Amino acid sequence: MTQGYFVEERGKNVVTAAELCSDAYLQNGHGEEILEAYAENREKEHLAALAKETWYYRRAEIAQIWPGWYRKAEKNKRTSSYAEYAYVLRNDKLHVYHRGGRLFTVNRGTAAIWLKVVKELERFEKTYLYSESKMEMQYEQEKTMFSMLQGRIDEGISFESLEAELIPKDFEPLILEDYHCAEMWQMDRVSYKKPLRIKGHEVVFIAARDYGRWSVLIQLPYMRNRVLHGYTSEKRAMDALRSFIWEHQEEWERFAVVFEDVKRLLKEASGQEGFDFKAAKEKISGMYLEEPWYCASSFKPEDIIGEIYSAWRRGQERRKEERKTKE
Repeated sequence: MTQGYFVEERGKNVVTAAELCSDAYLQNGHGEEILEAYAENREKEHLAALAKETWYYRRAEIAQIWPGWYRKAEKNKRTSSYAEYAYVLRNDKLHVYHRGGRLFTVNRGTAAIWLKVVKELERFEKTYLYSESKMEMQYEQEKTMFSMLQGRIDEGISFESLEAELIPKDFEPLILEDYHCAEMWQMDRVSYKKPLRIKGHEVVFIAARDYGRWSVLIQLPYMRNRVLHGYTSEKRAMDALRSFIWEHQEEWERFAVVFEDVKRLLKEASGQEGFDFKAAKEKISGMYLEEPWYCASSFKPEDIIGEIYSAWRRGQERRKEERKTKE
């Protein structure tokens, strides 16, 4: 749960404070509601209402609040951590902070356009924070983005002009999660799970080191296959994977959809009494003829059909044994 504060400051003191125990997000959270209230000149009433909602047993602690709880108030006096979000009324302006640093400042003349920006914040982030080369959202650049927007909005740019520069609403970035999420595959092998988020689906890659060399494998519904190998470092292996994905982007998008269909068919083949193997075989063959996908080793149509057949036969044998046991 994202927490924060909505406060009014006078001088160096906090005169009214409300704790935002959850949903303190800027977009689709308290932040958007606070910005809307400010744009409609009812921010004091909104603050008073939220202050009344602060949990009773927290009010005594909140009464001790000072600016250092949520922003860098003094050079030599900082708390060990800051609130995730803070919305501060000061000198008739609304200041927005994230983890102690100021994101942007809103005045009466710019409130309406900032409210529109916040409502479309996800598109702004995808436009200015997404790195195609790294296939990731670079949220560490968030303050730079808001600083740029602050300057342009203060200069009088219209929201329509800002919106014209944004990526389309239906744009879905390719996200490759390049973290060290350990994959417990073989105890003597270093390996990390590297999911690719693509068009609402997931393709799982695995970066593994074996005998001093790094390889990239792909997780199929029924096995793992190596797609890249022979790299001297994890970074080089992941750079090669990014290039590999971009070179076959449309095939990977199709692969992700087919992957889900194959998992479903395998489950049905194993578990359904009346599974129609012939129909499944025709479906897979027809899908590939209609639009090919990236064929990792062992994921060609004939491989998939063979695995579905094996799952179907195993399911039949299992059910046969279950009927014998019941008799």
